[in-house]
Amino acid sequence: MFLTVENLIENYNIYPTDKYKKDNDGTYHAFEIDEYRISYRVKNNQIKILRIRHTSRKISKY
Repeated sequence: MFLTVENLIENYNIYPTDKYKKDNDGTYHAFEIDEYRISYRVKNNQIKILRIRHTSRKISKY
């Protein structure tokens, strides 16, 4: 999982926009790996990991 997160530095737009983010302006993305859902935001040349959540948990819009 950590290598995938490290790869965001070079390929941050390979994952789709986050479908659970309300009013997503296109800067919020998410992907699932190893039973975890990772949400992140790309803005002003920064990548911020916002949430790491196990997929067995109920996903709520935020």
